[in-house]
Amino acid sequence: MPQPEPYQQPLFHYRPVAKVVPIQAPATPPAKVRQATAARPVPGSGRARLGASSRQGQLDLQGGGQNLPKTLRTSADAQIYCNDPVAKPLHRAVAACVDLSLLAVADIVFVSMILLAGVGWQTLWHYRLWVASGILLVGVFYRLYWALAMTETPGMRWTGLRLVHFGGGRPTFSQHAVRFLASLLSLAAGGLGLLWIVLDEEHLGWHDSISSTFPTVVEGEPTTFHRE
Repeated sequence: MPQPEPYQQPLFHYRPVAKVVPIQAPATPPAKVRQATAARPVPGSGRARLGASSRQGQLDLQGGGQNLPKTLRTSADAQIYCNDPVAKPLHRAVAACVDLSLLAVADIVFVSMILLAGVGWQTLWHYRLWVASGILLVGVFYRLYWALAMTETPGMRWTGLRLVHFGGGRPTFSQHAVRFLASLLSLAAGGLGLLWIVLDEEHLGWHDSISSTFPTVVEGEPTTFHRE
């Protein structure tokens, strides 16, 4: 029978020594720590602080601040975005008078051709409604011609006016067509659409607002009218 090996119990119990020494934090943090903590942004408040800060710069995505909505005297946003001024009502009236003078000449030629065809004055008066309709059609075709040509009327050219859209460029074909139809609407309403030029703060008529176009003064043109 084998003999058991002698076993000596340790005199002292082994306890591992801790390698981490705890450091007690001071009751009041240093000044630099307090400043860094105060300057740290609070989560979720970045947008609010960015919107509220008046010193935060903003990117200009509008092309240098040009063609922005202007404000009128009534604190309302203007319809026109460009810097070209709208022609004065008197200036536009003179241009309209020139066009009406040309229409009068065309109407005289129209009536003269009827008389030369052998129709007497008595017969002409009997069919006065048809004659008036023909005179009206002459004016419509006169205005339609310049709309299809996408250019200004002779009266606008003589008075130094140019047609532009609200952004400042040349109107498109669709804008010319809409302006022509809207001008007929302004006349059909008893001329109220034309009278609106005087009442509107921007001097825009119905056909101007509907087609987003307006006449402006051409730079360098010899005219007696002045820009506001």
